[in-house]
Amino acid sequence: MGGLKFSKKVLKFNILTPEIGFQGEEQLVEVRVDPLTGWRARINMMRRMRIKQVSQLQLEPFGKKDFLQECPFCPGNIERKTPMFPEDIVDGGRLKMGEATLFPNRYGFSEHHAVVVLTRKHYVPIGEFKAQSLHDAIRLSLQFLQRLSHRSKVLYAWINWNYMPPSGASVIHPHLQVTAERSSSWALKELLKKSLMYYRRRKRGYWLQLIETERRLRERFIGEDNYTVWLSSYAPRGNNEIIALQPSISSLGEMEEEHVRSLSEGVSLLLKAYDGIGVNSFNMSTYSDEFHSKSKHFTLQFRFISRPRLVSYYTNDEGFMEILQLEPVIEQTPETTAKLLKPFFTGLQ
Repeated sequence: MGGLKFSKKVLKFNILTPEIGFQGEEQLVEVRVDPLTGWRARINMMRRMRIKQVSQLQLEPFGKKDFLQECPFCPGNIERKTPMFPEDIVDGGRLKMGEATLFPNRYGFSEHHAVVVLTRKHYVPIGEFKAQSLHDAIRLSLQFLQRLSHRSKVLYAWINWNYMPPSGASVIHPHLQVTAERSSSWALKELLKKSLMYYRRRKRGYWLQLIETERRLRERFIGEDNYTVWLSSYAPRGNNEIIALQPSISSLGEMEEEHVRSLSEGVSLLLKAYDGIGVNSFNMSTYSDEFHSKSKHFTLQFRFISRPRLVSYYTNDEGFMEILQLEPVIEQTPETTAKLLKPFFTGLQ
């Protein structure tokens, strides 16, 4: 397997189930181990069949007049109801590009925390995001980070997205969140540390070897163009996890127009694919080396996971195992996810 070890163990147990007259039923749980970090994920596909005692009644449309009047991100409100940066950080307090607008998070949790509203439209269904809207929002995020990078010798940065309430979004109007500070998050620090250790030991980058291996195996390979490779994660951190890797760069600070364009077009395809398999909520976050870095041991990446389908009431997909034991329980194999999503990426292959 090209030097990478995709290890797992299978747990087997039998129960007597009432659906089949209390006859014996064997269930299998795969415990997968990430080849780089050692982080574990558990997969039991039968969990998709479990009872969820919540209403399946769909929510009313989000474009109703009362929604628009109250939303601080909608036209007519955004200039009055959103904060501004000091002039020494952003001239004029906000940044704009196309329909995208960037301003400070009113209730931030990072040293620098911005919100980027993607569109003038209050509600955009997951499968209808245009590549140009995504492009403008990402370019605006990078423009903001570039300004911050001139103020700090060390800067770790993330571009993030919570789409719809099951993902943690408190506002329906689509928006990114950009965070930056002088220290790394725990998860990013682990990835960077393990990637450097692998590079020093093997004299080559783990992520480039992962791409080569997955391209050859084809089991979790989804598609690629000249700048971005799309894979499903072997040991996912959440359901339907997808990784977009840009193998020629290691940090957000290295992104050029071609990287942004490639990513934007791919994200638009991914969201159409998510819509095609019934997903209508997701999280996204970046993993970047230090903003000024041009390292050989790391690869810039964007990770996406689906969240519970938004209905009036829904069952959360994170329980004690995910939150307190830090081991996600997954309902579908990454190989199945890749197979389902790959047809939407035919233009990249």
